[in-house]
Amino acid sequence: MIIKFDGVDGCGKSTLSRAVAKYLSSRRHTVAVMREFSSPAKYSAGSSKPLPVASMRIRETVLDPTFDCDDVERQLLLHFLSRRKNRVEIPYLHKLNDFVVVDRSTLSNYAYAAAIDPELAHLSEVATDDVEKADLIFWIDTPVDVCMTRVLDRSLDAVEQKGRIYFERVRELFQGRANARATVHVLDGSMDIQRLVEQVVSIIDRRRDVGS
Repeated sequence: MIIKFDGVDGCGKSTLSRAVAKYLSSRRHTVAVMREFSSPAKYSAGSSKPLPVASMRIRETVLDPTFDCDDVERQLLLHFLSRRKNRVEIPYLHKLNDFVVVDRSTLSNYAYAAAIDPELAHLSEVATDDVEKADLIFWIDTPVDVCMTRVLDRSLDAVEQKGRIYFERVRELFQGRANARATVHVLDGSMDIQRLVEQVVSIIDRRRDVGS
């Protein structure tokens, strides 16, 4: 099963991804954890261990505030990463593991691009509409004020530097997309991590029961 967590930067998706993966592993499932927008990696035959391609550190480059990369270039490269993960790496890991837990989904492509310019939503349609690999997507709806407080505790990347107004628009676009897709489940990001894990696992178990 492929499970993805998404939401505004600072919503808690990385923390929840790791917590759910740890819980699934405790049930003796094999679990691979990855980021949808991480730079391309290679894998040895039959191995889930990623081998970074040194010449393709795309994510790190486009999010570096000191790199001269405009919004359109940044979105083109992030869409490339998302397409690559869904088309190549996620299916590969899915063959080797019971679960693939992914930090972000193609919902981010739409939300972050369209928040810059509605015309960029067409880029998402071309790049990722036909490749999404996900059985369940969990959108963590965390108040933007909380998200902004969390990201301010670390060094801000080029996207995070856009500020609150931009992220309010991103949240609105996430909400619209989440409401329109049956595979998306909305989580209350104000809940504590243990309750969120329990809610996610309950939905996973129901989905597996239906499919069995």
